[in-house]
Amino acid sequence: MLRQLEPRSVEIVEIDLAQTARGVAAGLGASDRVVIDIPEGTVATDRSLIVEILTDMLDQALRSSTGPSPVTVCADSDKSGLRLWIGADGVHLARAVREGVRGRVEFTSAERQEGSSATAA
Repeated sequence: MLRQLEPRSVEIVEIDLAQTARGVAAGLGASDRVVIDIPEGTVATDRSLIVEILTDMLDQALRSSTGPSPVTVCADSDKSGLRLWIGADGVHLARAVREGVRGRVEFTSAERQEGSSATAA
């Protein structure tokens, strides 16, 4: 199960999400098992929050998948926010996990649009 994120201030910056995901995979020693399926370009979000979320999601997926099978990191964004999800063994992680992470990430995007300071929940 994914751990609860601690409330903290959010700092919105432009990041290269694909590069960030590759860095997280490398940090977990899993570059050879992780496929990055994220469009090129940047997104405005809290980098440290994304790193924390990706680390938790990838760690869970790598431990839950069978053998050396690949794990895929996917993302897309539109007016409603940024969505991240992980696919392992040809299927996506449980919907509850995706929904929980998506809610946290969309929170940062919504706060950026409103121009207010925010705390991740």
